[in-house]
Amino acid sequence: MPLRKLENTTAPQPGRNRSARVLATIVCPIALLLATLERAGAQEPAFLAPPAHVGPPLALHATTNRAFQGIPSLAVAREG
Repeated sequence: MPLRKLENTTAPQPGRNRSARVLATIVCPIALLLATLERAGAQEPAFLAPPAHVGPPLALHATTNRAFQGIPSLAVAREG
């Protein structure tokens, strides 16, 4: 069986090179700039901050003031 010559798939293609250059010279720097500006002005989200102590519980948080606390239960598997 004779060997076939492989086509050069890395040869420059006019339409692709132009769009790749546009992407590299315009879009990428703009995206990097926007990402940098967003990080510079953004504050850390509240859910990432460590919890803060707000003081002792108030009287309205007492267990006697709670209407329903749920039904305590224990889930047990048959073999375990």
